[in-house]
Amino acid sequence: SRPGLWVTANLYLPVEPRVPKMPGFVIVHSHHRPRTQAELQDMGILWARAGCAVLIMDQIGHGERIVTSPWNRDPYHARYMTGMQMYLAGESLLKWMVWDIMRGIDLLLERQDVDPRQIILLGSVAAGGEPAAVTAALDPRVAAVAPFNFNDVNPGWGEWESTRCLR
Repeated sequence: SRPGLWVTANLYLPVEPRVPKMPGFVIVHSHHRPRTQAELQDMGILWARAGCAVLIMDQIGHGERIVTSPWNRDPYHARYMTGMQMYLAGESLLKWMVWDIMRGIDLLLERQDVDPRQIILLGSVAAGGEPAAVTAALDPRVAAVAPFNFNDVNPGWGEWESTRCLR
């Protein structure tokens, strides 16, 4: 997505496309688990069988892009630490995540079988909604977005989560 910054991903495609141009999904996972989580694979397989191209990328600090020790639920801590380090450098973790998602959209649109008018983002729970929503607000190529569990209903909770406490 940037020089020297690789993004690992799974791309799910239909075995036999039903139409010449199919919708393209980008699923923005939560910070519980990486792209290899079973429910994410299930969504990729399900929508590919329905005739869609589905891209699920590892977010920064997850899966093959982990920046700390791969302990259970460690992406919570990795996201916090990475976000704080980026703030010190005048950057934003959310900005970098949105940039990655936009590059994922680029990848889908390079395919001749993806309809550029049908790019859909799905932001999954626990911090997948914020990057999906912000990407959709900034990128006119996104036709639809479902950013569920966006932010928090309890004011003041989640200050440690840099993608939820937007500056």
